[in-house]
Formats: sequence, structure tokens, C-alpha cells
Amino acid sequence: MRITIERTELLMGTIVHLRVITVKEDEQKANLTIRRAFQAIRQVEQACSRFDRQSELNAVCQTVGIPVPVSEYLFAPLQFAMSVSALTKGRFDPTLGRVLEELGFHEHYLTRETIGHRKNAQIVAANVNFRDVVLDETNRTVTLQKPLTLDLGAVAKGFAIDLAASFLQEFPDYIVDAGGDLYAAGFNQDGEPWHVAIRDPHRKDGVLRTVRIHDEAMCTSGNYERISNTITGAHHLIDPQTQSSASELISSTVIAPFAMMADAFSTAAFVMGAKEGLQCLEENGLDGYLIDRNDQVYETETMRGYL
Repeated sequence: MRITIERTELLMGTIVHLRVITVKEDEQKANLTIRRAFQAIRQVEQACSRFDRQSELNAVCQTVGIPVPVSEYLFAPLQFAMSVSALTKGRFDPTLGRVLEELGFHEHYLTRETIGHRKNAQIVAANVNFRDVVLDETNRTVTLQKPLTLDLGAVAKGFAIDLAASFLQEFPDYIVDAGGDLYAAGFNQDGEPWHVAIRDPHRKDGVLRTVRIHDEAMCTSGNYERISNTITGAHHLIDPQTQSSASELISSTVIAPFAMMADAFSTAAFVMGAKEGLQCLEENGLDGYLIDRNDQVYETETMRGYL
């Protein structure tokens, strides 16, 4: 008989839910594997958090001109972020941390502790970009060529989802859901593809569309996810060209082979806007569902196959 084993924790600023569908005989193994998957997510958070003064990311941001050795939990998502930055010619950029601080995104989601060097942050941030970060894959080091603050909010959660999924992959059917960003493997309890909702940007509990996926990831970036408490109309999805919140789209959903890719490209597409964002997704073989501020929907040619 198939049973469902699940567990929920508050991590990385959101609710993380792991669900495994297996047989009764594997219940103990499933519970142990889920615990290990959550521990891996915690390690990603400890390495990549901009809000934790003790994180590896903050250690890197406090050192300029000197290579800093880091763990794979930081190096892997940063390396992927840099590759997406190069691919998008800087429309996706992980060096926007100080801009986010100026917009009020500088509090830990649990402790409410304020972190960051807010004085003259915009002046410094305006003169940096992803090219000021040098990675050494052989020695696994990160070197900042200028003072800057890294922010991996557009890749770290996806990386954590993928890492958790790597633990659960010995089970054919499971889902890793981190606040609506997820990886779904196999099939649900009814033996069907997983049914996943695309949120209505105007209603917190509203559903705009339901998609069916299996063995794929889906992530959404929306202007409603993190809103500034200090600057009216500002949100956390920053256009590196303007150093301000991107304004053409209100939601960007991407389906990809793994969550870190879906996470990064949902942000990139949001920043680029409808036409350029859709072109970027199609050129990279990804599917997307974009909504602009007039509620006009733009979708890749094959997206309808999921609806």
C-alpha cells in the first residue's frame, strides 16, 4: 500500500514542505531521508544568507581583493548565478545586495536583525556588477575586486530545493516545495502528474492557472513576494540597468529541468520584461508564463502543454 510521508519546516524565509510517496515498508527510511534533506537545506541557508552575519556569503562580502575559500554550498549557486549573468549580459546580477539594503530588504526573517552597510550603499552599488566577482573553481575561492554585497536570493532557494531532491531521488515519487518554488518527481498519490498552482498576483490565495508537471521544477518571481516597507512601490526584483524595481511584469513563472535554473530564469525574465524575457526563455529551451502590469499573459509556445 502506498503511503505519504511529509514534513514541514520554516527555512530560507519561507515554508518548506517535503512529501514522499512510498510503501509502508519504506516509512522509516523515508523519514530519515527527509531529515537529511532538511539538514542540507539548512546548510545552504547558513552558507548563502545575506541576513546572517556568520554566513559564508557575508564573510566573502567583507573581504576585497583576496581570494576567500568557500564551501560547495556557496560556490555552486554563486557559480551558476555568474553563468546566468554572463548569458543574460548582466540583466541578471547577484551583486545587487546593497541596492536591496537601500530599499529596506535588510532584516532577517526570523530575528528581524538588521544587517548591511547602508551608508552610501547606492553610490558603491552603482559602480559594481557581476564582472567584479572572480571565481576560482580549482581552489573553490571567491574574490571581490570591489566593495560590494552579494545577494543569492534568486538562486539559493532553487539550489536548496535541488539539493534536497538529490537526497529524495531514491524514491520515485516526491515533491520539494519551498513557498511555491518546487521540484516534483514522478507522480502524485493518484498516479498523475503533480498539480501545481500558479498564484493569482492580485490575490494571496487565488489561483490563476494549474499546471501538471513531473520530473521538473517550477519557480515564480512576483512583485508581490517581497515589498519594501520603506519605499512605496518598491519590491525586491531589481533591474541592474536602472538600479530600481523592475516594473513591466507582475509575475514570471518558469518550468525547467531543475529548480536553480527555474529560480534564476524566472527572475531574469521578470527583469527583462515580456518580449525580451520570453525570447530568453525560448532560446534556452525553457517554458514560461509571464503576466504584465495590465494583466496581459505571455507564454512560451509549448507552455500550454502543461495547462
